[in-house]
Amino acid sequence: MIFRFGYANKLGFIIAPGLTTSILQSAKFKLTGTSTQKGYYPARHVVLENIEEYNYSTKEYSETVKYELNSFNISASLLFALSIPIGKKAFLNTGFRFNYGLLDLAYTKSAYRDDFINIFGVPEKTTLQSIGINFNFIYKF
Repeated sequence: MIFRFGYANKLGFIIAPGLTTSILQSAKFKLTGTSTQKGYYPARHVVLENIEEYNYSTKEYSETVKYELNSFNISASLLFALSIPIGKKAFLNTGFRFNYGLLDLAYTKSAYRDDFINIFGVPEKTTLQSIGINFNFIYKF
């Protein structure tokens, strides 16, 4: 749904609320590098390192990591744009789009040792949020 404010062949303003559906194609990335985990205990003034049982160690990564996430998402979206007339039947719209995910991605399973949820715990809810620049061209037949 698009709401345009302004005269027919003059500069106008657009507000476009809506819903966006998305289907996740893949959730993977290449992980390379070195990670070192140590534990410091101030009461004893001691640093624990190289203790595999507690994950205080150095690990080399060179692998492709794949996340298991919900593959379907719905987001609320809102566009604010300027509508610039180009001739009598065409408009160039440019502005900002905001998206806020309504469904949880179910980020609950760690993919590797230094994953966010291994360090901070499983988040209550994981959603997609984005802001972007929008350009589109509209031609009225």
